Amino acid sequence: MVVTRFAIHALLLAVLAAVSLFVLSGCNIASAVGYAVHPEPEFEAEYTLANVPTVIFIDDRRGVVNPTRLRRVIADEATAQLMEEGVISEGNMIAPRDAMVAARRSDRSDDVVPIAHIAELVGADQVIYVDVNQFALTFDGVTPDPTSIY
Repeated sequence: MVVTRFAIHALLLAVLAAVSLFVLSGCNIASAVGYAVHPEPEFEAEYTLANVPTVIFIDDRRGVVNPTRLRRVIADEATAQLMEEGVISEGNMIAPRDAMVAARRSDRSDDVVPIAHIAELVGADQVIYVDVNQFALTFDGVTPDPTSIY
């Protein structure tokens, strides 16, 4: 069997393409493994949440969170996590969507709606208020990179 120079080049090109695809697709796997190996750091809580009607309100007046639907996704995920960890019972968590709708209906361009008013509109005794200063998705869209300023 005679192997031509063209066949050798084609075989090397195919191997190079396969290795490149493997390496590129492995990035997402490496990200997940890296996140599992280095979990989020834990901090001492500054406040103790009461098990009373509670809503998470994400205030993004500057339009930093883009696309805007991510505000609801973030708030819903935080709500679910509080319930899963037993911090606040399911019956006491108010859907963040309700607070967002109440704020949108009450907000006027000149006047900022007080958080206490939003809480009153949705029946919350406790508001977890999030003021967004900065937001960015990670380069791969998979690896979480949360930061906060307080």
